[in-house]
Amino acid sequence: TSWNKGKRHPTLENGVVIGAGAKVLGPITVGTGAKIGSNAVVVKDVPANATAVGIPARILEEEKTNKENVNKSTSFTAYAVIDDNDKFNHEAMSKALQSLLERNAVQDAQLAEMALQLKALSDDVVSDEEVASAFDVKQPAKGK
Repeated sequence: TSWNKGKRHPTLENGVVIGAGAKVLGPITVGTGAKIGSNAVVVKDVPANATAVGIPARILEEEKTNKENVNKSTSFTAYAVIDDNDKFNHEAMSKALQSLLERNAVQDAQLAEMALQLKALSDDVVSDEEVASAFDVKQPAKGK
């Protein structure tokens, strides 16, 4: 808020992606195709096709200089949104999901085995009571 008259809210051009929790403050402009990282605090204009991250937000130099040479580990993809131009490796994603599914199957088998062992232990309660009564000094021993 301000006592000054005039524009107080940001302008978002077409294709802007703003990450969760980001704050875009004041009468600034976020250019076409720009990306704002999660929890960033933007207080200055963001040029078109740039990526802004941090508190306060700064423009990633990799995005400004040469978009083709940007390392995928530092690039920003909000909510798994990808362009047709991105070199997204579907085979790697498929292998990762397959690995998770296999691990889940192993864990399910282990849980089933543990459940069977717990059931077997709970079925043995009567024999546990008999063993306990053998050591009870208040009751006479059986067979004597």
